[in-house]
Amino acid sequence: MRIVPWRAAAGTGSLKLKYYGFGGDGFFANNPLDYTIDMAMGFARAQWRLPQSDHWFLGPALIYSDGDVEMEFDQRIIGLPGVNKDIAVGGAGMVLTYDSRDSNYFPTRGINFSASYFDFGEAMGSDFDYGKTRLDLSYYKQLFPDLVLATNGAWESTSGRAPFFNQASAGVRGYNRGEYMDDDALKASIEGRYSVFPRWVWVGFYDYGWVNDSGEPIFNGKTAHSIGTGLRWQTTPSKPLHIGVDVAFTEDDTVFFIQLGESF
Repeated sequence: MRIVPWRAAAGTGSLKLKYYGFGGDGFFANNPLDYTIDMAMGFARAQWRLPQSDHWFLGPALIYSDGDVEMEFDQRIIGLPGVNKDIAVGGAGMVLTYDSRDSNYFPTRGINFSASYFDFGEAMGSDFDYGKTRLDLSYYKQLFPDLVLATNGAWESTSGRAPFFNQASAGVRGYNRGEYMDDDALKASIEGRYSVFPRWVWVGFYDYGWVNDSGEPIFNGKTAHSIGTGLRWQTTPSKPLHIGVDVAFTEDDTVFFIQLGESF
């Protein structure tokens, strides 16, 4: 087996988010609470190419974060004190990948698959004891010289006592990440990428997601969907890395956001 170089990242920052409860329903779904996470985070992964394979890789990964989570409950109930708590989340896992794409930046053909499991617990310095599983599959096909069809399916599942901000998320574009979270989440996406001019790409997409608790079938859970479009520009002539502006239309809102690289 041949080793793939280690991949590692670390950083710190402050995120202002909203708490919508679980399952995309209930009181907080329509009355979200603002909360802040000030956290430092690190991630490392190494993989080895599996024997007799050109595209399969397997290896361990570590993730750790530590910081403050602050939530002000008096946004909804006057006089109720807020909560400020230091939280550490650490886990170790394994990641299996299959990658036959012709490009990491703008694939026009091939398959990208990953399966991962992380165990978070006291042995890794975590304040929470839980597991998280994720499966992710993308397929790319060049329909015409200037048109690429990209499809993606992703499933996440948490088991045990996961923190509310690390539950499984549907990740449907146009929605806040915390808006549709629960024990299990599933998303399907289809996207057309059309090169209208040199270094310019028009994108059209449709996302559909489900969330539910672990005791119920995922397709019986709460659903969310969006349709959208965007225009991307290739930042350098030699490397197909794109940046642009997308707009997503949901059932309740129209959301503009900046996209760096491809969504999948």
